[in-house]
Amino acid sequence: MKRINSSDVIIASLTQRGRNVANLRISGLSDISQVIDYIRRTIRGLIGMTSLRLRNGSQGWVTELSLMFGTVADHATAAHQLSLF
Repeated sequence: MKRINSSDVIIASLTQRGRNVANLRISGLSDISQVIDYIRRTIRGLIGMTSLRLRNGSQGWVTELSLMFGTVADHATAAHQLSLF
């Protein structure tokens, strides 16, 4: 995978169904997994397959990934089946 230094500025573009849904400017992270975790925490309410394009202008690389966004069932809102037996 591509290298990232904590001083690099990463431009992240997210596209879903051909529509740009977010552009983020990220710095201070030093690993691609940290970048993906940051994006998952930042983008709320996005569900489904999303294309992620990361550009590191400091090191001159671009990479594209596919991410699946979804919701995590909350115990308060999760469906419960009750039984009388």
